[in-house]
Amino acid sequence: MHRILHPPYFRPPTGEPSAETWARFVAALLALQHPEHLPEIQLLDSAQELIRIGPRRCLCVWSHTGRSAELPDDLVQKSLRHMASRRRSDSPPPALCCNADPSDTQRARYRKIISDLELLTPRHWISECARFPAASDPWFRPIIPIPDTLWQAAAMAANVRLRETRLTLLNWRKAITLQIAPRFCDPILQVTVSPLTTVDQLLETLIHLFKMPGSKTFEEDNCVVKLSWSLKYADQNALLDTPLQKLRITPETAVEVDARVLMRELHRQKENSLDVIYCADGTWQARSRSERFNTAETKFRTLMTNACSHALQQLTK
Repeated sequence: MHRILHPPYFRPPTGEPSAETWARFVAALLALQHPEHLPEIQLLDSAQELIRIGPRRCLCVWSHTGRSAELPDDLVQKSLRHMASRRRSDSPPPALCCNADPSDTQRARYRKIISDLELLTPRHWISECARFPAASDPWFRPIIPIPDTLWQAAAMAANVRLRETRLTLLNWRKAITLQIAPRFCDPILQVTVSPLTTVDQLLETLIHLFKMPGSKTFEEDNCVVKLSWSLKYADQNALLDTPLQKLRITPETAVEVDARVLMRELHRQKENSLDVIYCADGTWQARSRSERFNTAETKFRTLMTNACSHALQQLTK
């Protein structure tokens, strides 16, 4: 199981994902690697966390997206200069502990300051997670692998079919394994799909997998409620008709699925020929929400919660 070391997958037991919590995670694993020493975390003037473990110094570097472009390059170089100026001649090589893989240019810059700098990149920390699962698992959202049979059954229920002429053996050899982070439940879903699957087909399959409610009418509240689904990857919203193979998804890509609650008047007002759309997150409001909209939203969210809970129970049996 491949661990992804940034949000929304990386989730500390306490606090929000940040450079500080990344340093605490690294310190916890270093303590298991070197039980003879107690790690100490020190905050440098550059606002970077430095871990002292015995005679060794480890600089913790955080990227909130897991991409090398998001590494605080200037601060890293400043911290490395600080470490180099205070390094003893007999001390072991210092380490750079990253949750992103530095580019070749970044590596060259860092090693120009400290030539024997050791780079502990995601590959190292993923292997340490596998080595110490009891200690590392609480730092991540749980992962539920979805069996192919259940995924295919949900796809058939959603009437999702790929054109057989394009679904070749070669395409399935290049099948994409996704770790999907839904915003409406805690676990991460791990699924294997054809690269020809489009975003809307993926979302439709998820809807049927969780048996999420469709459009619901609450006549007593004069409301029609439905869900608006979207998929986001690498901080970008994906177009519904885009095949997954065009998204350039890697094992470290954050794939998030959101379902917003939308509401409208059951009966259109005579003075307004357009439906009035209300969104549960507070946007798209044409006018102030009434108590009946709040009541309808609560009812619909209860339906969502019950459907999701039941689906998760079936998936974890």
